[in-house]
Amino acid sequence: MDVSADPRTQEAWAAAKQSVSLAMPTARVWRRLLAELDQTELVLYLDVLTDGSRDVCVAVTSERLLSWTLMTDRFRRMVRRNVQVTEHTRTVNGVLRLSDGSSSTPLRLVGRPEQRSALLRALRLPADARPISPVVLDLSTSPKTKAAYAASPVPPPATGPIADAVLGSLGSAKAHCLVQATQVSLHPSLPGGEVIVVGTGQKITFVTLGADAKSRSTMGLVRGSLRWDLRGSELTLFYDQPVRSNLARLRGDPRALAAVVELVARWAELDAVVERQRSAKQETRRVTGADGVPSIPVVRRTGLLGRKRVAPIGNWKQAEAAACAWLRHMGFNDAKVTPTGKDAGVDVVARKLVAQVKWQLTPVGRPQLQQLQGAAAQARKKGAFFSRSGYTADARAWAETAGIAAFVLLDDGSLAPTTSAAKKMMR
Repeated sequence: MDVSADPRTQEAWAAAKQSVSLAMPTARVWRRLLAELDQTELVLYLDVLTDGSRDVCVAVTSERLLSWTLMTDRFRRMVRRNVQVTEHTRTVNGVLRLSDGSSSTPLRLVGRPEQRSALLRALRLPADARPISPVVLDLSTSPKTKAAYAASPVPPPATGPIADAVLGSLGSAKAHCLVQATQVSLHPSLPGGEVIVVGTGQKITFVTLGADAKSRSTMGLVRGSLRWDLRGSELTLFYDQPVRSNLARLRGDPRALAAVVELVARWAELDAVVERQRSAKQETRRVTGADGVPSIPVVRRTGLLGRKRVAPIGNWKQAEAAACAWLRHMGFNDAKVTPTGKDAGVDVVARKLVAQVKWQLTPVGRPQLQQLQGAAAQARKKGAFFSRSGYTADARAWAETAGIAAFVLLDDGSLAPTTSAAKKMMR
């Protein structure tokens, strides 16, 4: 494969040998080029420019513009008839940027004026081709931000680099909140200083506002267990589950902070509605069957960082079903609720474990734990106890010594370990 002899590249090669000022690439480059060409595709222009630091081989064919960055081995293809100039610097060794709309990153070429002119002629563009008019992004007219911008008490600049960054951070989402504030960073991934708070239906993103008119999108706060603490002109956003975790602190116009609070409060209301619907659906699935035993619910996590739980518990039958669900979640997949009647102190049984559930308003004492220990020893299995109201101090100490996994089963369906055996079982 020889570009100097191939009829598709012979003339372009000869012209490149006469005009190029840089070292010609190796034969491997030209073999790559020949392998890319169609049988009838004619090379009209062939030269080597740079992108400012690395050599770039450029070939204009009858159909396409092909470029290959030699150091990174990056090959790019553009449709010739769609190529447009996005920037043209007419000084010596100026910059020429070309794009056909297929990539967000234009092809950046640096070379002598005669190289740029020859390339533009091969593309059938005038040698003094002017850049295409840039599209001005406007927050006040964009469908994604128009409503939020109009309702914002402290709106950001409508156009410029900041507007570009705001629209870039949205992607395909629509803004529900768009205000300017000052952030005192609490999380290392969040910026400090002047920021634009961009809220959508799922997250809040912070876009920095720099003095050099440059901006960048950063990590956002996603919808879930996000809560707020508004005190005058300072707003703290935090997750409250499983424990409080402060994420961002904003200062600024109280009206702007109130708009952020309104968005997060709307999230909380919608999440509460979804949770009620989910609980009602799960309650429907948990209707007692012919044997009088409720079907077993499923352990789920509420929110992004919320606690794991089953559906809320209202009576002792639901408590036994919830304890069975938790045991299945902890690996005892064959756990099942024992039938109503004399159960010898065992409410849930599995191949390697027996458990008792007490849904009462008083703490469980030592005798009830000893009854479970006797049943477990007789069956040669582990023992687990689930209590609604906790345990007396004497019962906790004895359970710790006896190795019983003692849990507190809360009304909302969540579970808290009391002994070291229970903590080990939940890992």
